[in-house]
Amino acid sequence: MKRVIAAIVTIAVLSYAALGSIFCALTVVLNHDEHQFMASACMVARHGIHPYRDFAYFQMPNLVYVYSLCFFTGHPFLVARLFNGLCGFALCLIVFLTARFLFRSLGSLSATLIAASAAVLLPSTVVFQYTASKAWNHSSATLCAVLAFVLQCKAIRQARWSWFAFSGFALGMALGIRLTFAPLLAPFVIAILIFDVASWRKKFWNVVAFALGVLLANVPAFYFFLTRYRDFTFDTFTYRQLDPQYLRSLPVPPGAMNFADKIRLLIESFRSDAGSLAVAAFACVSVIVLTIATIRRSTKPRFEVIFLIGLIPFLLVGYFAPDPAQFQYGFALIPFLLLLGLYSLSDVKIDNRILPSLAVIILLALLCFDAAKMRQRLVTLGRVFQPRYWVPLQVEKTSQWMRQQLESKSSGKILTLSPIFAIEAGLPIYNEFVTGPFAWRVSHLLSAEEAAARKFPWSPGLAEFLKRDPPAAVLTGLEPKADLEAPIIREITALGYQPIDAPNGGVLWLPRQ
Repeated sequence: MKRVIAAIVTIAVLSYAALGSIFCALTVVLNHDEHQFMASACMVARHGIHPYRDFAYFQMPNLVYVYSLCFFTGHPFLVARLFNGLCGFALCLIVFLTARFLFRSLGSLSATLIAASAAVLLPSTVVFQYTASKAWNHSSATLCAVLAFVLQCKAIRQARWSWFAFSGFALGMALGIRLTFAPLLAPFVIAILIFDVASWRKKFWNVVAFALGVLLANVPAFYFFLTRYRDFTFDTFTYRQLDPQYLRSLPVPPGAMNFADKIRLLIESFRSDAGSLAVAAFACVSVIVLTIATIRRSTKPRFEVIFLIGLIPFLLVGYFAPDPAQFQYGFALIPFLLLLGLYSLSDVKIDNRILPSLAVIILLALLCFDAAKMRQRLVTLGRVFQPRYWVPLQVEKTSQWMRQQLESKSSGKILTLSPIFAIEAGLPIYNEFVTGPFAWRVSHLLSAEEAAARKFPWSPGLAEFLKRDPPAAVLTGLEPKADLEAPIIREITALGYQPIDAPNGGVLWLPRQ
């Protein structure tokens, strides 16, 4: 009977996690960061041109080639969103299976209840619901980093060089998608040297295997570094200095932050979210209880606990490094904190009857903490089965409308700071505007020659740019920061372009006939 109940709980919890992840992927509003990722992938898949060399790209290159596969389907943005939703679900699955394994000695039902509480806790956080759904570089990179941790632990316990190589490849993919995971290289190498019981000679070769995995995962980055050094380093590093300059140049700087501001943002993101606060509290309490038990010599923490504690400061380095910090940057901390709590608690010798009861209490508390909010969430989850609520299909609807408007018009490119709508319609865009608003908003900080060399649009020279290569249409009104589009609207109005209201609040500007 216990096994039947455990199976039912497993199916219910994993179904909830999967449904919640897919729901967010389908219904969370479009973010302007997504344009750069999708437009870059489109350039690779449809036009055979590559980042850094042919157009600007302000991230590490791996994800461009992953997303490019989406363009071999009929619904690239929908597939990209679903891919990220599946990455979010995979994180929930790893947490569930890890907890199930750690507490297996308590029996199948007790272990399943504890695992269920942990797996429900992760998608209940606002940062998960906001971040794990969008077609950007957070959920996939975090999944790779968590996989790297799991594989590293397996490698240390089994003392097999192949698992170290797999761990290195997974961590290499994480930093090849998002550079802020690069600080994790240090604790991973240190873990091999400290926790591996092999001889120093074998430790050396395990580090080599790990490093080879990292290098193999970053072949695209090394290729562009060697062949397009100036372009790669400018887009990956120098641009990070231009963006804060742009923010500080605004009348009311909205995002320029010092270190104290970033700390306050991180604290506030946990304080204002009951789910994230519960994860942090669970990790802290579990570590404290384990520390007390260790001092009393009633238990000894396994190396995974020390490893996870060592990872947290390096994850924080990745959080604090970008300027300005954003709410979604805290997403990477959540699964690692949850794993830290699970590993710590599993090392504490507590009565076998207490832990399952605690798990049930936690699970019920999560469900009842905000009954109205949970009830609303369960109702809205039904929108997964109602395509009219799917954001990717709403984008496609606008794209199809654009294509219809341009069918009988002159050929040419679409000028827009929201390129997803153009590429979903199969319409060409300017290489200079692949990054959406990001290259455009800092281009005035460069000279005309430097902007051209970096494949940036140069805002002071927009009038000349439009005369040299007139667009077939201009799409505005979909970029959240409307002031960025003001110079474009001013110039195309002077050239006689006429506005047409688009279905979702945008404006399509067409040349006067």
